[in-house]
Amino acid sequence: MKTYRMLLAIAAVAGAAGLAGGAARAGTIIAPVSVAAIPAGTCCGGAYVVENIINQSGLSAGYTGGVTDFDSFTATATHSNPSNGNGFASNNNGVTTIDFNFDFGETVSLTRFALWNDTDVQAIGAFTLYAASDDSFGTLTSLGSFNAAVAGFPVAAQVFDMADATGRYFRLHATAFAPNTNLLNFGEVAFEGSVATVPAPGGLALFALALAGIGAVRRRRAA
Repeated sequence: MKTYRMLLAIAAVAGAAGLAGGAARAGTIIAPVSVAAIPAGTCCGGAYVVENIINQSGLSAGYTGGVTDFDSFTATATHSNPSNGNGFASNNNGVTTIDFNFDFGETVSLTRFALWNDTDVQAIGAFTLYAASDDSFGTLTSLGSFNAAVAGFPVAAQVFDMADATGRYFRLHATAFAPNTNLLNFGEVAFEGSVATVPAPGGLALFALALAGIGAVRRRRAA
């Protein structure tokens, strides 16, 4: 009986450790590792690079991906001003529709999207979010179409509830607010979701071993 109880205790502890290792961190900001704009290029001497929309350079506070609560952060963090060089601005060539391709570096589950927009007619207006099957972005699944408002000062986050999706690659297809504006300008984006970590192999192995021991004890008793 003592051995059986010990094996049950080991299985419980190991199983909990394995489940904890595979748990998802929900409700936090999940940060992409890279972003690319298509067509590429920025205005104004290259100061408004696309990386500005994920590097937190214009935000009033910083966040830690997978840790910082999405609701609390988006409710309080403001952007200095996307027109002051801490945001993205497209080439000054009349292009008003741009795709922003995000790579999260691993599989994530996303639920909501936040945007710190520009303060004039160069801001994002209509946009659609997509999940992509791979880094070629050849096959897209729509997560919803939305309309963003021109921001005021201070620039606060606008939050959008997209269709829940799991994957590594996502796209923001954006258009300028005014149909004849000469460029597209905005400050920052953030995604809410979770990342499933890999279960601890040691804990799972111990769990399996304990279960095997319990089975052996039961078989001996039955005999």
